[in-house]
Amino acid sequence: MHPGKERAHVQTESRPAVPRPAGGGPGHPADKRYTAMRDALAATGRNILYSLCNWGQESVWTWGASVGNSWRNTGDIGGNWNSIMGILDQQVGKDPYARPGAWNDPDMLEVGNGPTDTESRAHFSLWALLNAPLLAGNDLRSMSAATRTILTNTEVITVDQD
Repeated sequence: MHPGKERAHVQTESRPAVPRPAGGGPGHPADKRYTAMRDALAATGRNILYSLCNWGQESVWTWGASVGNSWRNTGDIGGNWNSIMGILDQQVGKDPYARPGAWNDPDMLEVGNGPTDTESRAHFSLWALLNAPLLAGNDLRSMSAATRTILTNTEVITVDQD
């Protein structure tokens, strides 16, 4: 997206789904691009959860809370235990940047996408301890009973939302 076009993009694209910013290209710092989109979203007058996806680049956790509600702070997660643990390791030191209404986002949950049920329970619980957004990355239409049980564990969800 070209700088300055955020408002037109939001007016065209603001449907019930959450609008997403497009890239601004080289030479346009992420905080400026995302701030422009934040302002365009605010101008709609609607309550919108604004999730920044900068894949952890430009130390997004240090400025994300002033611009949006959540920010991806790593590259993409994979559906395996090594990827989950690698992303968990990258969370060290980022907790001071999160607060109510502003969250570090280590990426979606891979529950039901490859990890064993035991690994999936641990993954869900670890993301809850991080107060991370609990975004299911699996196909909700065809998930197993075990996956549904993990994703709807109210005790773990309560930990995430405290």
